Amino acid sequence: MAGVSPKIETVIGPNASFKGEVQSDGNMRIDGLYEGKIELSGNLIIGETGKVMADIKAQNVSVSGAVKGTIHAEGRLEILN
Repeated sequence: MAGVSPKIETVIGPNASFKGEVQSDGNMRIDGLYEGKIELSGNLIIGETGKVMADIKAQNVSVSGAVKGTIHAEGRLEILN
């Protein structure tokens, strides 16, 4: 994603699953399973193996995996193959 800071503070790996709410000022990448709510003032990257069932609010969002829920991107939303 153009303009995305390369520093990712929070990662949910491909073999991990998480249920709950996340609030962060930093960037996050999800390659595993996430269910709940995400509020970031940074950027969210959902990798190819990521499966997210959540309401998402972030600065920029890049989706390569699967998302079920609402996405509110303050800046840019990318939906990739």
